[in-house]
Amino acid sequence: MPPSNKALDRQARKMVFKVYNYFEQEASEGINNIKQVQQRTADATGVSVRTVRNILLEAKQCDSAPIFRTPGKKRSRNFPVTGINDFEQKAIRRAIQHFHLSNELPTLEKLRLKLKEDINFTGSRDSLRRIINRLGIKWRKPGELKEEPESNDDDSDFDVEQSLPSTSRL
Repeated sequence: MPPSNKALDRQARKMVFKVYNYFEQEASEGINNIKQVQQRTADATGVSVRTVRNILLEAKQCDSAPIFRTPGKKRSRNFPVTGINDFEQKAIRRAIQHFHLSNELPTLEKLRLKLKEDINFTGSRDSLRRIINRLGIKWRKPGELKEEPESNDDDSDFDVEQSLPSTSRL
């Protein structure tokens, strides 16, 4: 087999060293149990016989030259912080109401920072958006309130406007 021009990683180098030591030991002691190929392969490589069988089964399933695939790297995924208790739900509602009462636009980032201070909320903007949508809170600007039907009371005819004194000097 011609040598490939690929560098071997640490695990492959370790495997080559184990096989070399096994064959050196076999040369000094003589070959025993020559018919037990899987057992000898397991001894030479330092893996279990079951692993050797699994690799051979994988090689038989390929039509032409065997292609051995290794499983991908397990990457930890940050799950959204959406499981919150009643206290945190009420705190989120109060924070949104506070923004509306102070006539300030409640953006997700402002709300997230306020909740981080108040209840030590560790979620991201997207997690907060999911929570707010699940709570059924509708997004609207601070001045937008639902219009109530007009009542026919005597007080409804009065339109109270206070004019502020002019502060400009000419």
